[in-house]
Amino acid sequence: GLWVRWVRPSVNWEVVYVSSQVPMLCKSSRAHKIIRHQCKNRWTAVISAMPGRDGRINVAILAVPEVAASALYGMFDLFSSPGRDWSFIVTGIAGEQRMNPYIVARDITGFKAANGIWVKPDPDFAECPRPDIVCIPDFFVNPCDSVAGQYVPEADLLKQCHQDGARLASACSGALLLGGAGML
Repeated sequence: GLWVRWVRPSVNWEVVYVSSQVPMLCKSSRAHKIIRHQCKNRWTAVISAMPGRDGRINVAILAVPEVAASALYGMFDLFSSPGRDWSFIVTGIAGEQRMNPYIVARDITGFKAANGIWVKPDPDFAECPRPDIVCIPDFFVNPCDSVAGQYVPEADLLKQCHQDGARLASACSGALLLGGAGML
């Protein structure tokens, strides 16, 4: 079905779900206009991704021992909320989660993050489900030190995921891993 929810009434933005699967942001004030024009309207932007087998988007969050735990777990929370949180806010009932975030690291045994918080990856690199998106959080690195050669397994994983069609993203110093993988 189709439903419309106001996001920012001051600028007439609406979120429209067609068949409960394709969220669209539309700059319009009338639902019938949105239905009639759908994606042909120049004001419409479609937000899409590549859902996994269960319909959820797999998001691998890459962790290294120098990771900032707030960035790591903040990304996990961020990617856990689509589909779940909006419904909870407006109806009091959590909706179906649309993304499947998981923390991946080279070793499944876990490690202490830079600030001492224990990180237990869901899978290691060998057991990692095929991600649609790979995110690299911020990690602590001395600006005067080189990281060359420290993250070869992570760089190899990023290269493989990119070749398999995953989108790669990073926060702050996480871009160093993208650079080490030759992706910048």
